[in-house]
Amino acid sequence: MRARSLTLRHPRHAITASAAALAVSLFLVFALALPRSPAGLLHTAGHGAPEQSRPRLLTFAAEPADAMTGIFGSRLVLLDLSTGEVVDSYSDASDVSAAALSPAGDLVVLKRRELAGETWRDRLEVRRIPDWSLATVLPLDSGIPPVRALAREFPAAATEPPVLQRMVIAPSGTWAAAWLTSTTGSFPGGGGSFVTWITTLDLAAGSWANWALPLPGAQAASLLALPDKLVVMSSGISSPRQPTVATLLLVDPATGRIEARQELAPLEWTAKPARHESTLVTYPSALPPALWGPHLVVVTEDLQGFVLDAETLAVHARYPALSESRRVGWRASVVGDRAALVGHDEVIILDLVRWSLERAYPLPQLPENLWQPVGTDLDRGVLWLTATSNGCLYQLSLDQGTLSEPLRCGLAVGWPHSTEGWPVSNAETP
Repeated sequence: MRARSLTLRHPRHAITASAAALAVSLFLVFALALPRSPAGLLHTAGHGAPEQSRPRLLTFAAEPADAMTGIFGSRLVLLDLSTGEVVDSYSDASDVSAAALSPAGDLVVLKRRELAGETWRDRLEVRRIPDWSLATVLPLDSGIPPVRALAREFPAAATEPPVLQRMVIAPSGTWAAAWLTSTTGSFPGGGGSFVTWITTLDLAAGSWANWALPLPGAQAASLLALPDKLVVMSSGISSPRQPTVATLLLVDPATGRIEARQELAPLEWTAKPARHESTLVTYPSALPPALWGPHLVVVTEDLQGFVLDAETLAVHARYPALSESRRVGWRASVVGDRAALVGHDEVIILDLVRWSLERAYPLPQLPENLWQPVGTDLDRGVLWLTATSNGCLYQLSLDQGTLSEPLRCGLAVGWPHSTEGWPVSNAETP
């Protein structure tokens, strides 16, 4: 039986006209799986799946308990996803704007902003959980080693501090990868140009890598940390003018050396409306890659698919779009040989071996809402979701399609938090 694939990406589901405009302007999870493997594939539990603690979710507690106020709380809470119970909290978080949680749930990297005189500056703090003790502090300014390396090609990058976009911690918890942007020039009338770039951090030593990998032309990047490799996906604005929907790189996290590269050319370039927002017509984009045994799966918003070898990035299969009107976003959550994807008002289950839509579970339609996947439980076959409209956490049974009552509310998971990488989970793919 042939291996099949799937893809997904950051939310571009429009909810109402205002939310649609927001998603576009910002540049704009599954099933109980039977243990079956397509012929020629290794067992799906392979390729360095991390040893995880109980599934956790790290986010701000909204204060007041209204996730749509756009006000950060001063307290970070660590939830047990299975119950919604607060198992730990960190009160000194009023100036924290980004975070990464280790797969084991015992380490967190916080991006903190502080005022030095009249100038704001950023730093990274590596803290141990559960006591939140400070392990190390890393600067985040124009003098760090990867910025100096980047400046050899883009001199203007050293004139301003870089902007941290996302972080991901490796399964071992000893290193992390970061996606950043830096200035490359200014325009006479205001504004400027920037470059997207990647580097790593040694969490044990508390030091930045001495390399930077620029991704010229990329508008966004996603990071997937394997035990000894880093998978980077870069993408621009989807358009038939672009030959590819995304580019995948396999990178040595110690040196920044590119060990493999793959351009993902879609089988079709068709501008499509989302069925819940027919006036919003766009070219579907690619979602971040997900690990499927020894393979990577990439799905597009309209359910086109790519299956690649995780060690070489060789493309094993490409699949056409499964829908003219459905749109999915955020990421693909792979469980066994199936994947769960979240759309505007439904969770879609894909059979990866047959590359077919197995079922779709409707989600309640809430006003001004985005449903965001925040983790899966592989053993129990459940998907956790947050609703940005009410700041609540839910659990969806992937074999029955039943949605629980809210496990916890008063979480800051709405705008602007969802666009800043919140909430943070250790129960996401892989």
